[in-house]
Amino acid sequence: MRIWAGVFLAVGLLGIGAAAAASSQSPVNRPSQPPKVAAPAAPAPVANPEQHYVPFANPCLVFHQTFPPNSAPQTEVISGTTGFEVQGGTAGGCGVPASASAVSINIYSTGATADGIFQVLGSGVSVVALAYLKGEKAAGSLNATLQTNGKIRVRTIGGGTQIWGRVNGYFQSAIVGFLNPDGTLFSATNRVLGSERIATGSVVVTIDRDPITCSISTNVAAGPYYTNGYRNNDGNLQVDTWSLDANAAPVPVDVYVNFAVHC
Repeated sequence: MRIWAGVFLAVGLLGIGAAAAASSQSPVNRPSQPPKVAAPAAPAPVANPEQHYVPFANPCLVFHQTFPPNSAPQTEVISGTTGFEVQGGTAGGCGVPASASAVSINIYSTGATADGIFQVLGSGVSVVALAYLKGEKAAGSLNATLQTNGKIRVRTIGGGTQIWGRVNGYFQSAIVGFLNPDGTLFSATNRVLGSERIATGSVVVTIDRDPITCSISTNVAAGPYYTNGYRNNDGNLQVDTWSLDANAAPVPVDVYVNFAVHC
C-alpha cells in the first residue's frame, strides 16, 4: 500500500507541476478576425535597387601613373570617354557608363622605392587596394565605389611606386520604376531619367539607353486592367494601359504601373 501511495503522490506532484508550468506560459492570442487598417491612398512600391554586374571580355587600362612617396589624394577618371590619356589610360575610356556605381578593378605595382600601400578613398572610408614591398612587384583587386562624377580618389602611404589600374567590369542599378496614373514617377532607380503622359493610358519613359535590345516587362498594381511596354519609334520606353468594355474592346485608362527593362 505504501508503494501505491508513493506512486499516486508522485503522479499528483507531476500533474501539479505540469499545470503550474502551463499556467506560467504566456497565452497565445489568436484574433478571430484580422485587424482593420485604413486602406492606403496609393500603393507604395520601392524601385528595385539591385546592382547588376557587367563584365568586360578583357581587363581595360584606366590609369597608369607614378606616385611619389606619401602622395596627396588625387582623382582618377573611371567612367565616360574623356580624361583617360592624361592619366595613362586607354584613349576614349573603357566603356564604363555614367550610370555605373562601382567597378571591379585590378591594381598592379612595380618599382616601389620603399614598402607602402595604395589606397582608394571612399565616402569616409579608405580601402587598402594594394600593399607593396620595396623593389617587388605586387598585384591585387577590389570593388571600388565611384563618386557621382565617375571618378575614384587614390593615394600612396609609404614608398613611391608605379601603379596600373585595369577595370574588369562595372556595377549599375536595374532599370525599374513605378508610374502614377498621371504619368509621373512614383519611384525609380537612377537609370530612369523622366516620364511624360502623352495621352490617356499612354506614358513615355526616358531611360539612360535605347532599349532596342532589351526585354521590357510591365504590370498593373491592381484591378482588371491590362498593360504593355515597348520601345517606341523615338527609342524610348512607352507604357500603355487599358481595360475592356462590355464588348471586350480596349479602353485606355490611367492606372498605377510597374515597369522593368532588362538588357
